[in-house]
Amino acid sequence: MLAEKHNQSCALNIARVTSDGRSESQDPLFVLEKNFYSSINEMLDSCELISFDVFDTLLRRPFLEPPHLFDKMAALLGNEEFAAARRFAEAKARRKYREALDVNLEQIYEFLDYNPADEIVIERLHLVPRKDVCGLLKTAREKGKKVIAISDMYLPKSVVSEILAANDIFVDDLIVSSTDGVAKYDGSAFRLAARRYDIRLRRFLHFGDNKTSDYEVPASLGMRAVLVGNWVPGGPTCKLTDTLITKLADLGHRASSVGAALRDLRFIFGHYDFWRDLGRYHVGPIVYSFANWIAEQVRARSIEHIIFVARDGWLPFNVYRYLGYPGKASYAYLSRAVLVQASFETMPEATLNQLVSGVAAPVSDYVNRIGLQAEELMAAALEAFKGDPIIDDTNDRGRLSLFFQENRSLLSQQSKIAQENLRAYLNELGVFERPDRVALVEIGWGGTIAAILSHLFAEAKEWHYLFWGTQERFQAPELKHSAQFFEFGEPRHYMDVAFECIEIVEFFLSSPEPSVIGLKSAPDGIHPIFSCQGDGWPERSSIARNIERGVMECAKYFSSFTAGEDRLRVDCSVVYAILENVLRTDDLNVVKRLGSIRHQVGMGESKPEILLPVMNYRYWSTIWRWLRGRNMKSRGATIYWRYQQERHFLASYRGIKGGMARLAYNLKQRGGLLRLLRSAVGRPR
Repeated sequence: MLAEKHNQSCALNIARVTSDGRSESQDPLFVLEKNFYSSINEMLDSCELISFDVFDTLLRRPFLEPPHLFDKMAALLGNEEFAAARRFAEAKARRKYREALDVNLEQIYEFLDYNPADEIVIERLHLVPRKDVCGLLKTAREKGKKVIAISDMYLPKSVVSEILAANDIFVDDLIVSSTDGVAKYDGSAFRLAARRYDIRLRRFLHFGDNKTSDYEVPASLGMRAVLVGNWVPGGPTCKLTDTLITKLADLGHRASSVGAALRDLRFIFGHYDFWRDLGRYHVGPIVYSFANWIAEQVRARSIEHIIFVARDGWLPFNVYRYLGYPGKASYAYLSRAVLVQASFETMPEATLNQLVSGVAAPVSDYVNRIGLQAEELMAAALEAFKGDPIIDDTNDRGRLSLFFQENRSLLSQQSKIAQENLRAYLNELGVFERPDRVALVEIGWGGTIAAILSHLFAEAKEWHYLFWGTQERFQAPELKHSAQFFEFGEPRHYMDVAFECIEIVEFFLSSPEPSVIGLKSAPDGIHPIFSCQGDGWPERSSIARNIERGVMECAKYFSSFTAGEDRLRVDCSVVYAILENVLRTDDLNVVKRLGSIRHQVGMGESKPEILLPVMNYRYWSTIWRWLRGRNMKSRGATIYWRYQQERHFLASYRGIKGGMARLAYNLKQRGGLLRLLRSAVGRPR
């Protein structure tokens, strides 16, 4: 029964290499430690008996921690309480049979009202061979050595033997603690093997992943021992990914599977290039998850044609195509500039909202959102506003909205041409033929693109709109639409983390191409017009390409985990954990690198801007605020992370001032100096 529910896993073909693809030593790179100076190949020649640990050495599960298998089993059984009950049952069995070296599966299931055969089925389905270690075993057999397997395991010996054989792993003998009454952790299993084959312990070589029972214990007996790395990363470590993997371990079996995949990806590639690694380990799972969700929607709604909108749709489009999901996938240059130009004459509310909403910026920046040939409108704006003031509050936006409505005639002729080009472009894509079978994909937020398209074309009202996220103020609620990560503010904390720095989220799902500022007609069809402005463009393009390379490597690796249409699932809790770690990392250098290329909201150009600007905090007023136990406040940055301000302040001072700052901050963490003094003298708080 459980086997039928399970999405069949496939082997992980992992071979660790350096960044340039060359080996750094004569031994396999997954070897962490050994208690001899010869190469492993030479030691295989000199030893008579070779043994291998089984679980996590010859075989491993696609989870971060072995007990996550019980979480998967609980999901298949439809009983959320099973996982905790299974862990508790094993603990009780070990207390009851504490005089034995190990317990067996039957003894564990004395405390459970379930069939132990179900667990054996799940174990068989999830265990896959480690090709690197199995290669060493094959080499040892080719050299004519006696090769055995030793395992401290509660599964019956017959089951372990069958699992090894099913994975084409053949040994001359097998010792299992639950059956043979010996164990590795006290050395009795190794002594039994030495007696059984009448060899000296110094001619006995063992491979295993547990530092104590597989390395320190056999080494203390005088054996040769090799500590096998369990997917230890190469190159410099990454605090972002370390924290992410730790959090994923606590989010259930699906998150654990994704975490194991990220861990294995890191094992293959290491950390040598920041932006490519960001694509592999952080952006890749997000885009992969979105592509999976789109495929589910396409199947459920019988959609035949999926339109991925530039630039947010670039990575989802490429991943969707690579994974071979159903339907015709097209990438369309339906930028907000293109849509605004086409709708400027009639000026629907969605267009007006797009023109006046956004971050604080000069009037000229807002006028430039029109895209092409806005010189006359720019002159009128500068005259109406008596210069180029910053649009920052509700009153300013009200004046700007009134200005656009009064001057839309300046671009009315261009608007008609833009609308004709847009219809011709959509007609070339074939989205008007069967509009009820068309879906449009982008990030979403307020649904501007859906609102404008449905206003311009009757056929667009029949399309399905699929977004990564939408807000409660969605501008076209009557259309068929849904979102993957958050919809109408639910779950609220998902939306909060995405909007903690919206530019980073949009930067993740962007293309290496410049902004599209219009469409033009040519003899061979309709073509996009790209912006040629923006000093930061060459740098951002290179970064986007590197992120894309990492994303595609991630998608390729994830897709190898299962066969057919049922692939490794990355659910929304995992996406949330990834964003939370990126947005709330305590590594200030990572934060600055992420924020150094800012993707403007709306139709503006991408340009360099430090996300955490260096602000001149008033030193003594800040110390006084901390002594009173209050948080810092600053109005000097449009976009910032409040929790980072204090850390940024502390990093700005050294010597006596730095010491004072750290002391005051520590006191603030305890409620402030004044609060502590009041408590000490017994006064009410």
